[in-house]
Amino acid sequence: MNINECCYIVNEKIKSNSVDINKYVTTENMISNFGGIKQANSIPAGSITKVEPNDILISNIRPYFKKIWLSSIYGGCSSDIICLRAREGHNAKYIYYNLVTDNFINVFVKSAKGTKMPRGEKSVLLNYPIHNVTHTEQQHIVDIVRTTY
Repeated sequence: MNINECCYIVNEKIKSNSVDINKYVTTENMISNFGGIKQANSIPAGSITKVEPNDILISNIRPYFKKIWLSSIYGGCSSDIICLRAREGHNAKYIYYNLVTDNFINVFVKSAKGTKMPRGEKSVLLNYPIHNVTHTEQQHIVDIVRTTY
């Protein structure tokens, strides 16, 4: 199974003024090495991508910084963030744990185009393979991995 079979890219937009500064994510406030997020400095005017809890946010700029976060908020993100949402029957945490690996980062980095601000290819992300296991097995794996973090 690949990411496209268990997730989709969120394209739903909301007005940026409907989001509190603590609920906005951009590449600048994502922490490298899968470190989560910190408070943003500002929110741009206009529309931003809607974010919900358990969405997987991936910085599309300079993927070698390993900026991936499993959302715990209702909020919004910049267009430089790929927002993935698990399809019904798939565990977002299981998918997230498949993406916070050196193997995924290496594949995504190799797909990056550009020199100053390289961006990963969404098609490579969507075609990235993960093990196809039952929902029960996904939860069991999540429970095991969670105890090791």
